Amino acid sequence: NRLCTSLKEEDSSLADSPPSFYSCFSSTWIYSKILTLGVSVYERERRYADAIRTLKILLSKVASGRRRGYWTLRLSIDLEHMGRPNESLSIAEGGVTDPWIRAGSKIALQKRALRLGKPPRRWKVPSYADSLKRNIKEVNIEGRPLNCEIGAKNVFYGYDGDRCGVEQLALQYYADEGGGWQGTHSEGGIWMTIFGLLMWDVIFSEVCDVFHSKFQPLLILKQTTSTSQERTL
Repeated sequence: NRLCTSLKEEDSSLADSPPSFYSCFSSTWIYSKILTLGVSVYERERRYADAIRTLKILLSKVASGRRRGYWTLRLSIDLEHMGRPNESLSIAEGGVTDPWIRAGSKIALQKRALRLGKPPRRWKVPSYADSLKRNIKEVNIEGRPLNCEIGAKNVFYGYDGDRCGVEQLALQYYADEGGGWQGTHSEGGIWMTIFGLLMWDVIFSEVCDVFHSKFQPLLILKQTTSTSQERTL
């Protein structure tokens, strides 16, 4: 009820809807986060009917690009737990075509739709089936651990005999047995630097209400763009 009331109050108090990346500052966003945590509690206690009811409210009342994929995926899973595979399949198929759902959740929903959509439920194979069936090569790297403490950083004996972390162990493997590759562990820092340099004019263009602070444009935080930034792109 609070979520619905909050939506009505925000709609009536604002003549123009705020930008989508401003949603994290609204009461609706806070309520939806609380309800999302509530769903996880329901699922932990196997109260799937309550979880389904809450997820349906969230999906019908909140257009959230960040969480919509998670809500749709959990709804499909909970419906299957309740012995409703046909409805679970329909939710998964709807999520695949939902433009608000991002790539990671969309792939998970595609896998569910492919698994649940076998004959006699569905006779036609989806167009994305081949891409999901690709065999991706897996590489297993074995190392000698020096510690096995929960919560502590793992330490191994490297290929050079010195102590190292798991990232350095992987780099040593690829530099030797893995094909003579040279690499660096940067947690995506190199790609973010290149992105920042190439998109500098767009990120720091003079557009109103797109900065969380003078160092953090919402373009980066929310993975979205304003209409003016889209024109610049």
